[in-house]
Amino acid sequence: MDKLDVLATARDGSGADLSGSAVVIIDVLRATTSMYYIFHAGGRAVYPVAEVEAAREKKKLMPEALLCGERGGVAPPGFDMGNSPEAFRDADLSGREIILTTTNGTQAVASARNADMIIAASFCNAASVAAYLHKKTKEMPVYLLCSGTAGAFSLEDFYCAGIVASHLLAFGHTALTDFAWAAVKLSTIPVDDVVNEVTCKHLGFLLRKGFAGDVKLSLSRGEDRDDLIVPVYDSGAGCFCPDNAG
Repeated sequence: MDKLDVLATARDGSGADLSGSAVVIIDVLRATTSMYYIFHAGGRAVYPVAEVEAAREKKKLMPEALLCGERGGVAPPGFDMGNSPEAFRDADLSGREIILTTTNGTQAVASARNADMIIAASFCNAASVAAYLHKKTKEMPVYLLCSGTAGAFSLEDFYCAGIVASHLLAFGHTALTDFAWAAVKLSTIPVDDVVNEVTCKHLGFLLRKGFAGDVKLSLSRGEDRDDLIVPVYDSGAGCFCPDNAG
């Protein structure tokens, strides 16, 4: 890759020319972590949709799909599931298609639609995402797009971007912007010292909503995992499908 940069929020993605680039969507709490666990539980495809009503309309066209997502942290009325990584982990989703709409993560996907490649990263699969980028991007610029929270910067997404960038450094990719280097340096600090209820507003919100299990899963690094799940966006089909970084 000829450039590795970090975009701080989905709005930054909307304002950038991402054509010809690879974009890594990061929404640690919780959309991209949910995608990981959907595929871990056997899911076949995730269709990201920006708006709740559009998701409901897509469900009419795909009645066998599960309608999932959140607004204000909880599932909208009539949805099959919310946006809980813990719930997806414990479900049998073998062969299922998922329609997913979230407050932040699916908005970030929409902001990156003109990119040549879109993949989803979280703490769970950061190492596998880096391996995938190393093999697939060649001379493409790579942008690590942090979803943020309600348009604002989120520390946990930036920390995750640093983990991905650190793995890319280990592969010999050194064309990092200053902002990407800042993320790398941040990721060397123990995560609990950086991302916690004091420093991360959205984390505190989820804890108050009763999603402590989701928070724990979302902040668990996955270097020792052997399933190598990398959600890759198929622009023709309009969905993420699992690829294998190995």
